Amino acid sequence: MPRRSPSRSRSSRRAEAPRTSNREPRRSRSKWRGRGPILVGLAVVLAMAALGWLAARMPADLRSEAERAQHSGDREAALRAWTALNATDSATAATWLSQARAALAVGRAAGAEAALRLSIEKDPASAEGWRILLEIFRAEDRRIDAERFAWGAFDRVPTEARGAVLRELTLALLADVPDADARRTLARWVRTDPNDVDARVALIRRIAEQPADGDPDRDARLAELESIVETHPEHLGARAALATAMAEAGEPDRGRSALDAWPVNRRDDPRYLQLRGRWALEYDQQPEDAAVVLAEAVRAVPSDWRSWYRLARALRRIGRNGEARRAAESVARIREAIEPVPLGRRLADDLKNPDDPRSAADLADLADRAGFDRLAIAWRAEAQTRTHRARSARPGMREDRP
Repeated sequence: MPRRSPSRSRSSRRAEAPRTSNREPRRSRSKWRGRGPILVGLAVVLAMAALGWLAARMPADLRSEAERAQHSGDREAALRAWTALNATDSATAATWLSQARAALAVGRAAGAEAALRLSIEKDPASAEGWRILLEIFRAEDRRIDAERFAWGAFDRVPTEARGAVLRELTLALLADVPDADARRTLARWVRTDPNDVDARVALIRRIAEQPADGDPDRDARLAELESIVETHPEHLGARAALATAMAEAGEPDRGRSALDAWPVNRRDDPRYLQLRGRWALEYDQQPEDAAVVLAEAVRAVPSDWRSWYRLARALRRIGRNGEARRAAESVARIREAIEPVPLGRRLADDLKNPDDPRSAADLADLADRAGFDRLAIAWRAEAQTRTHRARSARPGMREDRP
């Protein structure tokens, strides 16, 4: 049986050197007991304060960075900074406008358009935002888009700012950009942003209307339009351009395919009505159907003299000669109003007098004759506004009594 070790005496235990312990003294532990939640809470508060400081500081830093880049001529850096700033809660109409300017400066028209729409949404009175956006529409010959956007936002434009907006809208709807200038601008936009479908379609249409040496031939243009429509089937401008190009190429059946695939929920679009009426009249030999569809087309876009012309032909073929004659008169009136040389002089004379009610009244008459009915109404209202403003500015003047 193994022997038990002899027990140590109390004196020997006292004489033994005391052991060291890694544990903190009880007093030390009790010193921090209960303070953990307080420290965690303090850390959270400090972190939130730091984040708030950074969030407040970041937009100011981004604005400074954008302005420095802009002043130094670094357009890409300016665009990046304005884009970053507008991704924060500090975006305003002015910052969206600055982003649009920066995007357009580097040739990104699609990005500029998106920023301009947001800028105008925040501040409909921004004449500069309207001017740049309508210049893009004008360069890309997107009159339907210009009217649709303008009248969708025009009622929110303050009365005192409407004259400036109407000026830009009138130019977008009535004044053509010289072909060489438009080609140069569109080509730059397409080079910079090959995904800009509006610019690509506009350039193809320009080339088709006035081909020059070195331009893509018809087959190449058709192939590109087909590729665009296949990739962007929802883009109505591209689909309309493809159908029109097929008709001009003598291939109405291929054009009909583009029309048949038109989105069903978008068949009230004026471009669809214009093309469907053309096909019914010229290729399907159905003047009755053509007259119905083309009457809808000219109600939607009264300035489209080509649809008026086809409507006159359709009406004549079904024996409705009085209506045909009136449609033909509309064709003559519109074409006379938009004759380039006299139109240019008239616009220049009227638009140089932004406070003259007579200029506004003449622009109303011009718009009316050219088929832009709503533009004419707006200019008549502007003429009245200018008249009241002029009377109010003269001491002692009072309204004429009936």
